[in-house]
Amino acid sequence: MTTDARLSVGLPGHPKTKRLIRRLGEGAAWKLVCLILWAAANRSDGQLTSMTADDIELAVDWAGKEGAFVAALVEFGFLDGEEGNYAIHDWATHNPWSAGAAARSEKAQWLATCKHHGRARAAELMPDYAARLHKSASVVLSKFSNQSRFCLSYLHPVDGANDESRQADQSDRGTAC
Repeated sequence: MTTDARLSVGLPGHPKTKRLIRRLGEGAAWKLVCLILWAAANRSDGQLTSMTADDIELAVDWAGKEGAFVAALVEFGFLDGEEGNYAIHDWATHNPWSAGAAARSEKAQWLATCKHHGRARAAELMPDYAARLHKSASVVLSKFSNQSRFCLSYLHPVDGANDESRQADQSDRGTAC
């Protein structure tokens, strides 16, 4: 769980905020701040999936007309989406620390698992994360030049490659890592 959130110093003077205040009163701006803080603590990715307008208004203790707060947030661009599939607009841009909380937590879990059990067992315990790491590494490796790929394959041979084939490949290129 994230314990803080970012607010732009421009939020109070932004035209969207001014429209919100004009429509629903100054208390609506405070409830917007409450929504941002609530999301950081409870939906760190900014996705309010499966939440109805009523759920969102209850989360921030909105006491005004039912549905008015969320309708205004959608109209003025603070919320994207529709009933049951809302998201805070540009959450990852405005709150990158919060938005990355789940990824940081998963990475920490992976590193701790590797430390205690080794990479092979960690890959068994966290197969989805291991697969994403492998895919990410494959993309990075494919961007290397042929020489760099040779060096990496020499250090970490592909299944089926033996020392003789690596040595032959190395002599063909005339260079070693």
